[in-house]
Amino acid sequence: MKEKKYLDLSGFSFTGKSAYNNVFAEFSGFDAHAFDVEFDLVRTKDGILDLHTALIENWSPVRSSEAIRAFGSVIDAYRGDGSFIQRLTKIGRRYDQRFPGFFDESNAYVNDLIDASWVGEWPFAFERFGRVEVSFRKILFSLGLKRAFEAKVFLSAPSEEYFISRTKAYLNAILTAEVPSDCNTVVMNNVLEPFNPLPSMRFFSNIKSIVIDRDPRDIYLAAWDYTNKDGSKGWRATLGNDVEDFVQRFKAYRKHVSEDTNPDLLRVSFEDLVINYEDTLQKLYAFLNVDASIHEQKGRCFVPEVSSRGVGLWKKNERKEDIVYIYEQLHDYCKYFD
Repeated sequence: MKEKKYLDLSGFSFTGKSAYNNVFAEFSGFDAHAFDVEFDLVRTKDGILDLHTALIENWSPVRSSEAIRAFGSVIDAYRGDGSFIQRLTKIGRRYDQRFPGFFDESNAYVNDLIDASWVGEWPFAFERFGRVEVSFRKILFSLGLKRAFEAKVFLSAPSEEYFISRTKAYLNAILTAEVPSDCNTVVMNNVLEPFNPLPSMRFFSNIKSIVIDRDPRDIYLAAWDYTNKDGSKGWRATLGNDVEDFVQRFKAYRKHVSEDTNPDLLRVSFEDLVINYEDTLQKLYAFLNVDASIHEQKGRCFVPEVSSRGVGLWKKNERKEDIVYIYEQLHDYCKYFD
């Protein structure tokens, strides 16, 4: 299967990633995932980045075996085809539906990383068990099932070269399953971390990363205006309990933003796309090394005049005391309309 080029868009929550997604949806030869479809398997806990750490960077029999087990649990949690049973028992990712062949490709990938496996005494497999599971196994053991605390042990010690090449093939197979043949670039959302995307870029043969940020005052108000499925207002994962939590979260996130530079990494803002639309487009063309002529459907999905409503939300004086506090604490990030 021919490998595609990849473009990952990431942000810090309510920073305007969807606006850039809409721009690239207008490019000929670009296949853009819907802005709300995120492929988290690389960056999630126990995902591919953690698997690389355990199998390559910091190998041990315990860490490698349990990393394989944990990754298998992630695959099982993320699968799902939208059927009633799986909607009831899975966490809602529905990757089998969104990325056809996900579960089978994932199992083949894991099996190719395992050198051998056997069943034996392996207490490390039970460290995450809850009290009920532990109690149940103790009862079985006391009733004579002496193998109640045995578990499968995985031996996995691939070379880095093999791990990288196999991971590239795996991700390419999943992410291009339904991509048209005339598409040369797949636009994804939040595959890489916005803090330091570079370590995860090794898992793709040809990938670029665009990280989008935004004025913290507008992030705050956009998160407050979000309507949850239950009808309540406010996205608490971003807001925290109060404005102080929001500010602490913002500072912690930006503190961990790497200052490393790379020709395949571009950091931009939501406001630039809206206010300096044409200049920002030229920057995007240059970064992607494409000609402006591929922007064949310009204005179909992204209209700067419409998106301008999301710039300077704080000037409407909603939650005024909170906005003043954010400005005092995060002045250096409030770059627009001071």
